[in-house]
Amino acid sequence: MHPPTSDRSSRRVRLALALLALALSTFTLTTACDAQPKPDAPPADRADLAEAPTPDPLFARVGGRWKGEELCLELFANGDFELSDMRHREGPKVLVMGRTALRAGKKGAVEADLTVDKIWAARWTSRCREIHETGQWLDAHGVANITFEPGKATTVTLRKLGPDRLELCADDRCTTLGRDAPLLGARWRRAGLSSPRQPESPWRAGDLLELNISGDASHLWFGHTDTGWNTVYGALTVKSRGGDRFDLSFKVDRMDDLPDGAVPAVLGQPLKAGKTTLLHVRRLPGQHVEVCGASDRCAVLDREFDEFSYNLQ
Repeated sequence: MHPPTSDRSSRRVRLALALLALALSTFTLTTACDAQPKPDAPPADRADLAEAPTPDPLFARVGGRWKGEELCLELFANGDFELSDMRHREGPKVLVMGRTALRAGKKGAVEADLTVDKIWAARWTSRCREIHETGQWLDAHGVANITFEPGKATTVTLRKLGPDRLELCADDRCTTLGRDAPLLGARWRRAGLSSPRQPESPWRAGDLLELNISGDASHLWFGHTDTGWNTVYGALTVKSRGGDRFDLSFKVDRMDDLPDGAVPAVLGQPLKAGKTTLLHVRRLPGQHVEVCGASDRCAVLDREFDEFSYNLQ
């Protein structure tokens, strides 16, 4: 016996409604899944992003190191400047350091506002050794018709005279400088570390404590325990990569004796006599550098000056 027609119709209606509900639920689920945020793409390397800021057209014209017979000006990508007074016959060589702000000037010139942070005078001995002064910090210094003082801003005019020459003017006095290779200061040390024999705070094994760049007579200090340290001697070669970045190749000659169990390594890089260790340096604002060895090991060091050195580096 077949069911009544009304029952068959009712069953067909319920089946159709069930199929419709299933279709709607499938559509809703698919739509909701599609609406979920996609998994983030692998993040770009932050260091790589930091390496490519928006180029400053003014800095592109006048940035870098410019050198004359008695004067040298270096404008760094990080906003720092260094002005070296090399007139050492009647006094010491002097290095003026601070921050720079660039503005467009007249007729293609660039106005540079130089705000002084500090001034260092190198060791100096007069003729016949009548006067002998060790290196020291100065309260003021005059050069190129300008008197520089810490905390004071001075404006100079910079004008390109072709691809490799720069004219520096202050008031009515001008000096012509030529393009020179970027330099990295000679000595950098962990902040607050006056002596590794009396550490103010502990360090980790493998930390870089001091970097002294002096050609074949270079050295570095590294920690081998929380308070123990060691000196490594060797030849250090510096290569500019542009943009305040440098590559250092340190060929190890010898090192002080290590205690038993200590590992000769700095910033994740092994140290071994006769072998070369590679380090990467980036100048930071305010006379600091970041030195990196392995990808996850870096150190920030402060600029140091030797009071017994006749040079500014």
